[in-house]
Amino acid sequence: MSRENVEAVKRAVEAWSRGDQAGAIGFWGEQIEWVSPPEDPDRVVVKGTTAAADALTKWLSNWDSYRYELIELKDVDPHVLQAGRQVMNARGAEVGSDVFFVWTFCNKQAIRMRMFYRRAEALKAVGLEE
Repeated sequence: MSRENVEAVKRAVEAWSRGDQAGAIGFWGEQIEWVSPPEDPDRVVVKGTTAAADALTKWLSNWDSYRYELIELKDVDPHVLQAGRQVMNARGAEVGSDVFFVWTFCNKQAIRMRMFYRRAEALKAVGLEE
């Protein structure tokens, strides 16, 4: 089952890259918990697909443009660790950073997403150490 979860995240990233938001969030469970990075000044913890989609939209609205490149997907059943690089542009300034998502699955649906800016924190969240 965990390989299916990795494939679900991979398909979602591919949908995101095509601009297909419905495809990108199609694997979310109805009561998904969405948790932004701990160090974000406006940290968000919301529950439910509507609230999570709204949080994502609000976060993206901070940038004039946003690009994401998938680097790695790691199966840590029942979690999938997604590592990537994001590049944002605001008012002509481009900023890039690594970003890590920890997806927790139950019955083939993501029930929780936690976001981190540091790999060590993401690994710790799934019970691994570097």
